[in-house]
Amino acid sequence: MTPNPQIITSPLGEKMAILPFEVYERLLDACQESADVMEALEIRRRIMAGEDEAIPADVVDRLLDGPDSKLKV
Repeated sequence: MTPNPQIITSPLGEKMAILPFEVYERLLDACQESADVMEALEIRRRIMAGEDEAIPADVVDRLLDGPDSKLKV
């Protein structure tokens, strides 16, 4: 679906776009995906810079098992 927004001007002079709901939902999805990518890139940057470290999920799970865990730190 090609967005064909209707441009209106509010009583306060603000320009606004009215667009199909499906287009609005796609825009929201694209923004969320972009935010996720940016967050992943920042995490990768911190790990590569030595500012953070990655611990495999199975190791974290074993650590969270408590005192009965065979994995000791």
